[in-house]
Amino acid sequence: MVVGPKGGKAKSLVTKAGGVPPLSSPILWTSTKRLVLFISQIQAPDTREGIYIWTTCRQFLNGDSTGRLIEYNTKTKKSKILLKGMAFANGVALSKSKRYLLVAETGTARIMRYWLKGNKATKVELFSKLKGMPDNIKRNKRGEFWVATAADSGLLTKMCNF
Repeated sequence: MVVGPKGGKAKSLVTKAGGVPPLSSPILWTSTKRLVLFISQIQAPDTREGIYIWTTCRQFLNGDSTGRLIEYNTKTKKSKILLKGMAFANGVALSKSKRYLLVAETGTARIMRYWLKGNKATKVELFSKLKGMPDNIKRNKRGEFWVATAADSGLLTKMCNF
């Protein structure tokens, strides 16, 4: 979704990526004036009041890995899937050098690195395995990454015990 600088009604940038509509896009990152990168789940949880937490738990326990990193070109109006198979991707941050970005995966309690430039361009690798479940990632002015963790990775399994 995009909204102009003066506000107004939001409109969808991407209606489909790889033939599948993005059902949620909680994080947005603009790399240049032409490219927008965002993450999206294919299987969205039920957002009705009181149901969200249970459908989210069910998706975690079932190993939902429908998260995708999608690039949208504002000039050509085309989208491209850069990375798929992520477990509840929940944050994207660009490195200070702009050579790679980090994606927080809540479902696997890890941070993945996706290379944008150089001889590793388009490659993905494990950046960090965490003790807790990441809930967003941000880069500060010095180039350090800050990761918020919502809970110990074993806690959700205990909470979702039906």
